[in-house]
Amino acid sequence: MGMVGRVCPAGKFEDETSKLAEQMAVGPPLTYRDVKRTLIGDALRDLERSIDEENRLQVHCFLSEDCAEGFGAFLEKRAPNFRGH
Repeated sequence: MGMVGRVCPAGKFEDETSKLAEQMAVGPPLTYRDVKRTLIGDALRDLERSIDEENRLQVHCFLSEDCAEGFGAFLEKRAPNFRGH
């Protein structure tokens, strides 16, 4: 989109950002809004899916025989014998 694809000397930063802001101000606001919503929405959906998957996997691990073995070994102050179950 060319929004962050610019490099300029530090002394011209304010002028360049003002030019960019002016260009964007006369651009299509509905398009800008929808692109922003899509990008944010995709990130939120990805985050929600990741959290759901993490929760599912944590429950899976917590209910495993290996988890019980780990807790038992900790309480009995011995090395655990994990078997992948």
